[in-house]
Amino acid sequence: MPPKETHPVQAVAQALTPPQRAETSNYIEIIVDYNRRPFSITWQRGTRYPNLDTFPTFTDAVVNPITQTASMRALWTQSVTFGYGSCGMLRIQDNVCFPVIKLAHSDRRFMQMIQHEFALLTSMALLDSFLPVVRVDQQPILENGEICGFRMKRLSEMCRSSLISRKSDIQDALQRLHSAGFCHGDIRGNNIMEDGAGRIMFIDFGLGGRIGSDAPEFFPGRVPRQFTAQHDWDLFDKEFQ
Repeated sequence: MPPKETHPVQAVAQALTPPQRAETSNYIEIIVDYNRRPFSITWQRGTRYPNLDTFPTFTDAVVNPITQTASMRALWTQSVTFGYGSCGMLRIQDNVCFPVIKLAHSDRRFMQMIQHEFALLTSMALLDSFLPVVRVDQQPILENGEICGFRMKRLSEMCRSSLISRKSDIQDALQRLHSAGFCHGDIRGNNIMEDGAGRIMFIDFGLGGRIGSDAPEFFPGRVPRQFTAQHDWDLFDKEFQ
């Protein structure tokens, strides 16, 4: 799940989710961060996407605050919005070992995907700490006793020219991942990064798994029903064709 990057300016409402169906029929909803607090914005289907610069005053949309637990409220207070993807949002917290915070969107399926990703990342770290995958805090983020997110290291994005010039290094890293028995499931440029030493690292393992095992039922229908290395290579070839 590659993030849509934003510049964390807390005085402006920032989208945390893509537009999605609201609970009310024929309405669309997004979640935004405003002054480190979450709000929902809903509007009727067919109406123009709200201009977030005018938050919280809209002509054709309704704003409602979202209630948070004390622990989640504290986490939000200590961090700022960094971006979002299809199943989760990213936040940044300064002066900590694992500064990137990934939180699931509220839908149950997205929660399951985040839990799956965390379990996969922690199992890979325990098996081989030198695998080319983002390092995560082994302690997940809980809300009401359930895993809703996790913390990870911050890596550096790679521009298109860097990806092309390091194609062979990326191939080697992907082969090492496969040799350890895992596949990524979503190989593309946004999910390939570098650590501080310039080593290739893969992020966003929400669609990854152990090679040869079946994909969970909550995975999107477009995803192959079994984890294979070949699927990764097909995506790799498409990215670098």
